[in-house]
Amino acid sequence: MNICFDTTKQLVALFVVVIAATACTASVRVMPGKDNVNRVVARDIEKHWAEKAAHKAAVKYCEERGLEAVFTYDEVWYEGTMDERQRTAIRRQSEAATVIGGIIKSNGDHDAGTVLESAGAAGSTMTSGKDYTAEIEFTCQAV
Repeated sequence: MNICFDTTKQLVALFVVVIAATACTASVRVMPGKDNVNRVVARDIEKHWAEKAAHKAAVKYCEERGLEAVFTYDEVWYEGTMDERQRTAIRRQSEAATVIGGIIKSNGDHDAGTVLESAGAAGSTMTSGKDYTAEIEFTCQAV
């Protein structure tokens, strides 16, 4: 029972490390514009992270002024050099290899676990560019 508990703790710790390593990676620019039409451009590793970062920046921009964001345009696109489907497949396989490597290491086979974790790290590195751009236009209006 104790071995199982230790393995579970290690897996949870590994999962937390993987999530923490991939969070908060966006580069975001908020650009005030004429006639209260503002623009946010966010770039990130994952499509949904870019969208979320742009939306969050627009909301924060307006809230800091005591106003509410009203969105008039949004678009997200891929700008990577690798085929997008291939990139997505590599990212998923890399995440799986990292997790499986951690499981194998926690069960005592450190060499095999390290090989899988290293393969996962290589795939993550290959696909870690901020390849998605999200652009949002918005106005700030009274609540």
